[in-house]
Amino acid sequence: MVSVNIRGVDVMFPFSPYECQLAYMNKVIEAIDMKFDTALESPTGTGKTLSLLCSTLAWLQKQKLMLQVTFQDVATQMATGASLDYLNGIFAVEGGVPDIEDMVAIGQKHSICPFYRCRQMQETAELVLLPYNYIIDPQLRKIHRVDLSGSIVIFDEAHNLESVCEDVVSVEFSSINIALAIDELKEAIHCLQSDTEELRAQLDNSSQAFSSGLIEAGKQKQGPPFEISEAAVLLSILFELEVKIEETFNDKMGLNLEGIPGKVFPGSRLLKTFEDAGISFDKAEVFTKLLMNVVDYFQRETDSKPLSAERGKNLELLRNFISVVYVSISKESALAITNKTHVRDIKCEKVCLDTNQVGQHFKLYMVKEEGTSTKPATTILKFWCFTSAIAMRSLKMNGVRTIIVTSGTLSPLENFTRNIGLEFGSTLENGHAAKSSQVLAGIVSKSPVTGCVLNGSFSQRNRNSYAQGIAESILSLASSVPQGILVFFASYSLMYHLISKFKEMKCRKGSSKSYYDSMLEAKSIVVEPKQKNTLSQIRHEFTQGVRNGHGAMFFAVCRGKVSEGIDFSDADSRAVCVVGIPFPPLMDVKICLKRLYINELAAMDKSAQSSDEWYVTEGYRAVNQAIGRVLRHVNDFGVVALLDERFATVRREYFPSWLRGSMKVFNDGSDMIVATNRFFAERKMEVKDDEVPRRSKSLPLVDNFDVSTGLDQPSSSSQPIRKKLKLKAELLKVLHKFR
Repeated sequence: MVSVNIRGVDVMFPFSPYECQLAYMNKVIEAIDMKFDTALESPTGTGKTLSLLCSTLAWLQKQKLMLQVTFQDVATQMATGASLDYLNGIFAVEGGVPDIEDMVAIGQKHSICPFYRCRQMQETAELVLLPYNYIIDPQLRKIHRVDLSGSIVIFDEAHNLESVCEDVVSVEFSSINIALAIDELKEAIHCLQSDTEELRAQLDNSSQAFSSGLIEAGKQKQGPPFEISEAAVLLSILFELEVKIEETFNDKMGLNLEGIPGKVFPGSRLLKTFEDAGISFDKAEVFTKLLMNVVDYFQRETDSKPLSAERGKNLELLRNFISVVYVSISKESALAITNKTHVRDIKCEKVCLDTNQVGQHFKLYMVKEEGTSTKPATTILKFWCFTSAIAMRSLKMNGVRTIIVTSGTLSPLENFTRNIGLEFGSTLENGHAAKSSQVLAGIVSKSPVTGCVLNGSFSQRNRNSYAQGIAESILSLASSVPQGILVFFASYSLMYHLISKFKEMKCRKGSSKSYYDSMLEAKSIVVEPKQKNTLSQIRHEFTQGVRNGHGAMFFAVCRGKVSEGIDFSDADSRAVCVVGIPFPPLMDVKICLKRLYINELAAMDKSAQSSDEWYVTEGYRAVNQAIGRVLRHVNDFGVVALLDERFATVRREYFPSWLRGSMKVFNDGSDMIVATNRFFAERKMEVKDDEVPRRSKSLPLVDNFDVSTGLDQPSSSSQPIRKKLKLKAELLKVLHKFR
C-alpha cells in the first residue's frame, strides 16, 4: 500500500497513483472539503472508481480521527451504569458486507428480522451502494428512510443521469385505469357494507350492543381502514375525474404536432384537470392516503375471501399517478425551479404555487387509442418532465454536503453541467493513464476499396453503396487488426439491415462468396442479442474466438449492454468500430417534446442550449461510451475507427478529451488501413505476448470464463486477469482499513 497526502488527507492507495488519478482525487477531496458539487470526467480504465472510493473514505477517516477523542469521552459518560446486552447482541453480527443469503442466515441465527437489520445497518453505514432511483426519487427516499443529511452523494457512470432524473418525476396513466379503479372502489364499498351487515347480524343474535361489538371486533381483527362515507366521496371524485379528462382531451387549446397523433398541453393543464375534479394541491395527500387505505383493505380481505389478487391494482396506480404529479410540484420543486437550494431561502411557511411556472418544465401528452372487439377505446395521459433540475435540486435540499457526478463520457462537459441543474464548484476533464500514442483514432469518410461514401444518415443508409462501403471497411479492418474487434452500430435495426446485406452482397462479380463469408474467414462473428439473459453465452463465444488464435468480431449496438457495462481489455478489444451515429429517433413523441421544451427555453434565454445541440450531444455521448471500450488500463492499446463522414464535421469537444489529440480524418479508407497495419506492426511483440496458445480439442477452448456470471475467472494463461484480481484484493484491504 502507498500513502499519498492530498490536500492534507492521507490517502492509502494499492500502488503509486498515476498523474490522472492524483488529479482526480484532488478534485474529489477539494469538493468535499469546500462543500460544493463537482462533475468529473475521467476515461474508463483510469481507475476512476478506485480513486473515488480511496479519496472519499480517506477524507471520512480523517474526520473520524478529528472527532474520536470527544466522541469517546461522551460515549463513556453515556454508557456508565447502563445495560448494553441488546446493543452487544446487535453488533455481534457485524463483520463484513453480507448479501441477501447472508442476511437470511444471520436473521435465523440471531432471531432478528433481516429486513429491519438491513435498514438498521444502512443508518450507521459509512458506505451505502444503491441504484440511482433510490436516491433521486422522493417517494423511494421516504419509503426506504434514506437520510441524506450531511452525506456525500456519488453518482458513478452518470452519463445517463439527466434522463433518470426526468423519469422519476414523470408518470403515465389512462382512462381505462380510472374506469377499473372506479369498479374496484365500488367493490370495496360493497365488501365493507357486507362486513358491517354480517357483524350487525351476529350482534342482533347476542346481548352485546352494536357499538361495543364493533370495538370488540376491532380488537380481534383490524377495523375498516376507511369509512363508507369517505369512499362515497372518493367515488364521486373519480367519476368527475373521468369526465374532466375527456374534456381536457377535447380542449381546442391542445397543440397538434405534425406527424404525431394526439395533443400536447403545458404541464399545468393536468393540474387544472385535477382541481376541476376536486383533487387540489392541499387535498392531494388526504386523497392518496384514502386510496392507499382502500388498497390495504383489499390486501387484507384477499386472505379471507375469494377476491382476485389483482383487486386494488388500479387504485394503487391512480395513487401513484397523483402522488408523482403533486410531488413534482411540491414545495421543494417550487424552490428548485427558482434555483434555490435551501428551504430557508423561502420567505414564508406556505409556498404559493404558480402552476404555470412549475408546469413549464412538464408536458402533458394525451392520445386516444382506438378500441377493438376485446378492448375499449382509451385516452392515454403522459405527464413528462423535461429537466433534471427539479430532481437534483430537490435532492440537494435534503441537506446533502457534496454531490459528485462522474463518468468516462460527460463530454461536452459544459452542456452536461448546465443541463443537470446544479451549480458545480469545479469540473475536470481528465487525461488517460495511457499515452496518446497507444491509440490510433480515425474518421473514415470513404471505403478502402471502391471509395463508397460512408454516410449513415436516414436518407442514405438503405443504399446498396452504403452497405458495400461498410462491408469493405469492416472486412479490411478484420484483416488488419489482430485478436478481437468490437463493431458498434447506431441501432438494432441498422445492425440487422447491414448484416442481411453483408450476407446478400458478393465480394466480387461472379464470386459465390459474400462479404459475410469473407468476414467469417478473417474472424468469427457474434451478434449482441436483444435478450439480456443470453448475453453471457454470446460473450463466451466471442472470448473463445479471441483466445483460440483465429480472432473474433462482436457486432453490438450503441447504448446496449456491450457498450455500457462489459469490460473488454487487451486482446478482446484491439479495435472499436462505430457504424453510423446513434441519434435519438427524431419522430419519437418524447424526443419531439424534449426539443419543443428546449426551444421554448432558448426563446427566453439566448444563451441556452439549442434543441439541435442537445440532439447532437445525445448521439455523440453514446458514441463516446462505445469508444471507451478500447483502452482499459495504462498498458492497453488499440484502434478506433469511426465509419461515417459526418464525424469529421462535428466540433472536437463532443469527443472525450483524451481522444481529441489522436483523431485524424481519412478521406480515403485505404489510408486508414495502412495506418492500422503500421500501428500493429510497431506493437507486434506486445500482441504476440498477449496471445493465448491454441488448446487441444479435448480441452475447453476457454477455461477462465463463467457462463453463468459472464465474468472472467483466474487462469494460468491470463496475466491481465491476475492483475485485476490482485487489484481487487488491494482494494478490499483499503476498504477493510476504514471499517
